Amino acid sequence: TLLAKLQVPMLRVALDDRSFFTERNHPARQLLNAVADASFYWTSDDEQDRELIDKMGSIVDRLSGEYDGNPAVFSQLMGDLSQHLGTQQRKAEVSERRHVEAARGREKLEIAKLKAQEAILGQIAGRKLPRFLQSLLEQTWADVLALALLRGGEDSPTFKQYLSLSARLIDSAAAKAGGKPTLISADEASRMRADMLAALGQIGYQGDEADDLAGKLLASATPGEDAEREDPASRTELAMKLKHRARLGQAQEGAQAVEIKEVATPLNQEE
Repeated sequence: TLLAKLQVPMLRVALDDRSFFTERNHPARQLLNAVADASFYWTSDDEQDRELIDKMGSIVDRLSGEYDGNPAVFSQLMGDLSQHLGTQQRKAEVSERRHVEAARGREKLEIAKLKAQEAILGQIAGRKLPRFLQSLLEQTWADVLALALLRGGEDSPTFKQYLSLSARLIDSAAAKAGGKPTLISADEASRMRADMLAALGQIGYQGDEADDLAGKLLASATPGEDAEREDPASRTELAMKLKHRARLGQAQEGAQAVEIKEVATPLNQEE
């Protein structure tokens, strides 16, 4: 449709100016080529393409009404179209960079989550722990570790601190489950609770929710009533909340915590 509208203005300029056929850079030919090239990859589903087609339609309409034998009007309209194309190009480059960065971010997140889960499962391996504590460690605390990995890597003090905290929890909980004295004193438990609240806040847990979760993490590893028998209704309610809460990197709506049953065994040298 756009090219059809250009036929009359092009015919008029060709009749008025013989250089239309001999000069490759003639303003009218440049405009014709620009419209044809820009239209070649047009898709009706793309918002930027829609804007471009609307812009070219406006330019073609102006050409039909403004051309009075002076070829300078083609240069003016070509400049207008080139400016719009430049803006669209910059938008496309920014959008492309965002897509690339988002893809890299998702890849880094998946790697961090896998490493965090491997670290937790490595600490738990062969230990007898309360089921609820193990679930919290494999899901919620694994997200804490994954975020620390994303921000600072495996050598960061924060990651090492959180990994040491979970190791301490697991050692003490395993001792308690085996009928031995727990390893964590009241003073140490208080410090660990403060560290947990700070860590949980970074993955979206705040206020009473974070406090309750930190309490449940400590319950199986500190002196007092066994966490498996402690307030089962409260524990079930918390488990349901966690199940429907978005994990690190998941969309909020319809998100469910995914429990990883096993981690792939590393390949040996021959494999």
